[in-house]
Amino acid sequence: AVRRNFIGRNPFDSVDPPKAEMKEAKSFTADQLRILLREAAGVFKQAFFIASVTGMRRGEVVGLKWEDINFEKNYLSVKGSIVFVPREGYLIKAPKTASGVRPIDLSGSVIKQLKEFKAAQAVNQLAAGSYWKNEGWVLTNPDGSHLNPNSITKAFKALRERFNMPDAPLHGLRHTHATLLLEEGIEREVVQKRLGHTSIVVTSDIYSHVTRRLQRKAADAFEKILINE
Repeated sequence: AVRRNFIGRNPFDSVDPPKAEMKEAKSFTADQLRILLREAAGVFKQAFFIASVTGMRRGEVVGLKWEDINFEKNYLSVKGSIVFVPREGYLIKAPKTASGVRPIDLSGSVIKQLKEFKAAQAVNQLAAGSYWKNEGWVLTNPDGSHLNPNSITKAFKALRERFNMPDAPLHGLRHTHATLLLEEGIEREVVQKRLGHTSIVVTSDIYSHVTRRLQRKAADAFEKILINE
């Protein structure tokens, strides 16, 4: 309106925007994560596993296809996300930013586990016969269609409550992935790339609680150095 000379000034120029409050990311300990992955079952076990070892978002996990996984070079590519759009249903959306399109390196044991998932899916496909929707999804319903993202959330909540785990959402698996890596000394830039954050500032802000714990460890480590000397 200002550019088109409809009004002389932008009335919002005099408004102070609210300050964004950065909430601490909720995550699980390594022991808690092991319990969750051990006790989960079926396709949801696969979903929780992929979310935990990659740090991918829920929609990215559901939208993962076999063609996105390079079994020879041990990495997968995040290319899109499944989201629900009112009056349109579930759609595949490209990441909002360039950083969202990213490769994620995988360990040999993770690749082995994914191969086992694929073999199990082949059995299900054979059982489904002509009813199977051959769309290439990694995580599927019995007919080969992709999972409903909300079903994963509900299954995770039920599992978490069954074992009296911290009140962390499914997204907490993503935070757990990042937190455990940072606590192991992995550089923030590497974690940023794996998560698909637009900048290192975003990663630093979300996981500032990890930085505080590392600061405590650094202080204790330096004290030991002084005592030993």
